[in-house]
Amino acid sequence: MIAPRRPGNRIRTALKPRRSPAAGDAPPADIAYYLMTIANLIAKNTAQNTLSGVGVSLNGWRILRFLAVSRSGSAAGAIAALGIDKTTVSRAITELHAGGLIRLSPNPEDRRQTLISLRAAGKRIHDRIYPVDRAFDASFEAKLTRHETAVLRPILAKLRAHAQALLEA
Repeated sequence: MIAPRRPGNRIRTALKPRRSPAAGDAPPADIAYYLMTIANLIAKNTAQNTLSGVGVSLNGWRILRFLAVSRSGSAAGAIAALGIDKTTVSRAITELHAGGLIRLSPNPEDRRQTLISLRAAGKRIHDRIYPVDRAFDASFEAKLTRHETAVLRPILAKLRAHAQALLEA
């Protein structure tokens, strides 16, 4: 007779660390975990290979990129757009402002907010980093066929929208 499984066994089994997938292995079933590890590896590569020697942190680069795309914004806008927590955004803004890369100005429509925008020095650094960062991004796209890219983009957009909705719920 087979002994019944105890509930504790399932928990211990579920908490066992998974082996990292090797090249060619199927990804773990936990999609959110897999996406998180990919994002972390991309961030680590960006910090090591793109930002080394530039004097801008990874989060500082994220804010510079946000401002280059949006032209100006607020900390709240960066938090919403980038999905980064308030403390991290605040530290990155302080770093960039201290380095003379961004301008802080009162929001004429809402005095509780401060607007942030790129200074000329911030734009120069952005323009220096962006082509290297874009080439890094292109190396990922080159691993996919056009069809895979066309299928993946809306899937990622759908997952991002769902993650955002969960935050706002």
